[in-house]
Amino acid sequence: EPERVEAFASLLRALVEAGLANLIVVLRSDTYGRFQAVEPFLALLDGHGATLDLLPPTQAELEEIVTRPVAACHPPLAYETSVSGRSLAEVLVTEVRGGDALALLQITLQRLYEAEALRGDGVLQYADYPGMGDAVAQTAQDAMAKLGERSLKSLPALITAMVRDITLNPEGDIDALTVVPVSRAAFERGDPARTTLLDEFIAHRLLTAEDMDGHVYVRPVHEALLRVVPAAVDILKENAALIWVRETLDPMVAEWTRAPDANKADFLAT
Repeated sequence: EPERVEAFASLLRALVEAGLANLIVVLRSDTYGRFQAVEPFLALLDGHGATLDLLPPTQAELEEIVTRPVAACHPPLAYETSVSGRSLAEVLVTEVRGGDALALLQITLQRLYEAEALRGDGVLQYADYPGMGDAVAQTAQDAMAKLGERSLKSLPALITAMVRDITLNPEGDIDALTVVPVSRAAFERGDPARTTLLDEFIAHRLLTAEDMDGHVYVRPVHEALLRVVPAAVDILKENAALIWVRETLDPMVAEWTRAPDANKADFLAT
């Protein structure tokens, strides 16, 4: 809750400024907007801090990410080599691009591993790799294929709940997203269809569940999923205006909620 965040940030600021602690904060790019909204954190950064932006991995680092875990497997695993002599590992490294690369690569490698596990031949095969974005989209499609009609009807509510703000470029494509965790209990509202939806997406590693202050929150494993899964992209484009309106109204609703009951009518009138 905002009040608890503010109190926690103020406590950390006091400890640092009193010389009792050093503070190291590690943020993913999609959470930096939330960090900027907390004044004590910004004050610490401006007055006492320094930043280090972690750049995307180099070509050599990507090669290690793709090959070394496979080389360490027992029983042994290997990437298939085409008739032209090109390893599937080389293809993966070549096709990893952009800031979303590692999240998409993670899901792609998971699919290759699961396909091999069904065969048990020790080879990660070309036949199981349709392309980076397609592999992720297929994972989402596999999850949705197991859902009933009621669960699928809840998908727009889930997607829009996890996106606080959205920016579309002049062509109407998604340019930027602000992703937020969603209370599992608040989303489910005792509806088994919504529970099934979350369970299936978590099982396919599309969502992650986190315990925060005794409550479970769900969020995409990475905002990249909302950019490459066609169903999610369509939902966000169709609901962009609704998300913008909600972003405007949410602070007003919070302020009205905090107002004394006797003043609520006057507050709304102003």
